[in-house]
Amino acid sequence: MAVVSTAGRPALQTICCNGFYAGLDLADLVPRIDRHLASMRRHGQAPALACSAPWAQLCRNLAGLAKDPRRLVGPEFDEDAELARLRAAGFRGAICVLTTAGTFARYAFRDLEGALARADAGAEFLDGAGSTYHVIWWHQYRALAHLGLDRPPAAIRESRDRLET
Repeated sequence: MAVVSTAGRPALQTICCNGFYAGLDLADLVPRIDRHLASMRRHGQAPALACSAPWAQLCRNLAGLAKDPRRLVGPEFDEDAELARLRAAGFRGAICVLTTAGTFARYAFRDLEGALARADAGAEFLDGAGSTYHVIWWHQYRALAHLGLDRPPAAIRESRDRLET
């Protein structure tokens, strides 16, 4: 009987989001993330999978593989259904990740009101991934959406203060 180690599987989640943050070419990143997601499924790594799937869909959106690139929806992922599932499970970290990816998708495709709505709806879950880039990006793109809508400086004070830290 072969012994299969799953010790490295949680690190695959880090590779998925850090590959995105590092600006890897989407043509290389999408298939890499797909391979990692398959491995996470095969080894039952539900937490890592929940934190990686939003990035997979975001990369597909950015690569032009989604009907509505502002929303994280595709054949294998639906952000609203996933958000409901994660809320029911109380998985704060994955909700933070999903909120960040959804905020960025809306911002990137110029749905600034939608970006703010997604960011604000997930604000209470930032503590779920407090020591990650996700929180920094949440603050950054929430602030940029406010600025894009010509909101007063007070609207971004909290995010600006957090980003200065």
